[in-house]
Amino acid sequence: MPLDSGTLTVWRGTNTAPAGGMPVFQYAQIWGAYYEDRTIGVQRWYTAQQHGDRPDFLVRVPRTWELSAATDRVILEPFGWQDQGGAYKIVQIQQVLDEQDLPVTDLTLERDDGINAGDITGGAGSADG
Repeated sequence: MPLDSGTLTVWRGTNTAPAGGMPVFQYAQIWGAYYEDRTIGVQRWYTAQQHGDRPDFLVRVPRTWELSAATDRVILEPFGWQDQGGAYKIVQIQQVLDEQDLPVTDLTLERDDGINAGDITGGAGSADG
């Protein structure tokens, strides 16, 4: 299993606003790993489109059960995408076996246009600040 495309960090957001106020999210790093960039197949692409999703990346990481598609954001380094510096939301989490029958997790990622990676990694509660 060649996890040689770069490093992936997962950040979980929690709403820290008082009840009834505008949501204010703080992100804390919860997981990190090396990843393998995978090809998004035609069937995966069209199935996601039918459900209103836009699969931008498919990555493979070592098996993990810690991730949540609802609250987690992913940052990839080095960036394989043209806009370099973006955060991605998890569209789908799949627990599969790789070619050597080792347990791995495939993550389908969609660019989160509302969040910049600097807002996650440099904000309060992050590893940087």
